[in-house]
Amino acid sequence: MSNLKTIINRSSQRLKDSSLPAPVGGLNGAISYDEMPLNEAIVMDNYIPKSSSVSLRKGYKKHAYNLPFTPRTLVPYISQRGHDRLFAFGDGEVLEISEKRAYDSFGIQYLNQSKNLEAGKFSHGTLNFQQFKDRIYLLNGIDEPKVYLPDETGETFGTIEAFPFEAENLMQSTLKNVFVSKQRLWFIEKNAMRVWYTQNAGEVQGKLLCFDMGAVASFAGHLVAGASWTQDGGAGMDDLTCFITSAGEVLVYKGNDPNNASDWSLKGVYKMAAPIGDRCFLKYHGDLILISKEGFIPLSKALPLEGANASLLAFSSKVNPIIEERATFFASKSGWQALLYPAGGYALFNVPISRGYEQYICNTSTGAWARFKSIKAHDFCLFNDRLYFAGDNAVYLFDEGYTDDGLPIYGRIEQAFTNFLSSRLKRVTLLNPHLKTAHPIQLNIYMNTDFDMVQKPYETVVGDEGDSPWNALKWSTLKPVTGAQGSSFAKWATLSGVKRSGWVATLATGTYFSLVIATSTKGTGVDFYSTMVRYE
Repeated sequence: MSNLKTIINRSSQRLKDSSLPAPVGGLNGAISYDEMPLNEAIVMDNYIPKSSSVSLRKGYKKHAYNLPFTPRTLVPYISQRGHDRLFAFGDGEVLEISEKRAYDSFGIQYLNQSKNLEAGKFSHGTLNFQQFKDRIYLLNGIDEPKVYLPDETGETFGTIEAFPFEAENLMQSTLKNVFVSKQRLWFIEKNAMRVWYTQNAGEVQGKLLCFDMGAVASFAGHLVAGASWTQDGGAGMDDLTCFITSAGEVLVYKGNDPNNASDWSLKGVYKMAAPIGDRCFLKYHGDLILISKEGFIPLSKALPLEGANASLLAFSSKVNPIIEERATFFASKSGWQALLYPAGGYALFNVPISRGYEQYICNTSTGAWARFKSIKAHDFCLFNDRLYFAGDNAVYLFDEGYTDDGLPIYGRIEQAFTNFLSSRLKRVTLLNPHLKTAHPIQLNIYMNTDFDMVQKPYETVVGDEGDSPWNALKWSTLKPVTGAQGSSFAKWATLSGVKRSGWVATLATGTYFSLVIATSTKGTGVDFYSTMVRYE
């Protein structure tokens, strides 16, 4: 009997418990697995890293559907009189889709004719656009550019009309991109080093003047995009006007009028990575983020300009190796895009892949990254502070509800490897994830060992269909758990919502361990806080 007690005591002394925090540090694809911080992740799919937890993203619902064409560009119009509108362009069609409803061929033809939209059709639906004052300028480098003019009272729709500018020695259909700087419209000519700008600040029609930068650029290529760099976070006289070429040269100018030598000067020419797509700049406070073949790069960190701020958006190089890989194969595909989503608290980057798209999001407060999957979005836009995207034959409202148009949302997290501060061989036997959900969920949880990245097929290990009591326990009903060597784990403090916890049996032997959590949900959100691990 004494020998049996000795064996039991020795076995109990070998058992240890540890707590793995939720990977609030987000996705990291730029560091070796054995050096990755414990609060970061190798895979972070459809979960958003926050300050103290990670949360499953919300889903999307149809907004404009049964469209007889695939929308390629969504164009929001912000009215000065409160009559905001949303347009969808694609496959030679254009439609106002401000209201949620189903559409068909007859309805589109009737609406377009009644609202004078027939003149707004483009042969190629991937457009660049810019709202300036009460008008939207639309162009694609193929068709004649056009402008949307609202009704003067704002009570009716308005019209889409011919381009309201004239210029000498310019074929207007070659204008491919547009932006605003110094209260001027700037139009970039396709496959050229020339940019066209309004003769006077504030003009919405009239004459365009040409500014040729061919003699300034040192590398071959053509102008791709431009932006106003507002280093103080506002719109002032010290703003810079930046242009980037297809070779990655950034030309920075200071001043207001290129036609006045005393009021326009070259601040510098700098070499960066080649940009991807026409919409390659993201403006955020006092910085410009460049979508490039080497990742997402803040100009404030790349250009040695005096007075340039450190990036206010906490961008890092954590996902750049992933983006470089995507750019190697898919840089020529349309759909590369970046925009800020203030209501969600993140910046979103749309990235084409072989079949569809991925979205990489960065928490604008913490700088943590994640990836969204299963969202086939040709284009994103903000309209009335909500996020919409163009799918196949429909436009969807994103960040709405807890399903992907009725389908489950699949989330997956693979946390950083840890050896629990010991280089000895270990065996993990129990896992206890701490989650908060409104309803029971399907959960698959296991450990990868010694840097093996095992992709187990999805199955419900614990959930409302499983045998485990994990999903039947609420944190508010848990009793303190006595662990190895008399350690005690008190139940968590009660927070709003239903919190779930419970031990799940597993078996993994190795030196290094990576926790894998996969969820399948319909109709509920998930907040993940930490995981207790018992091993010997």
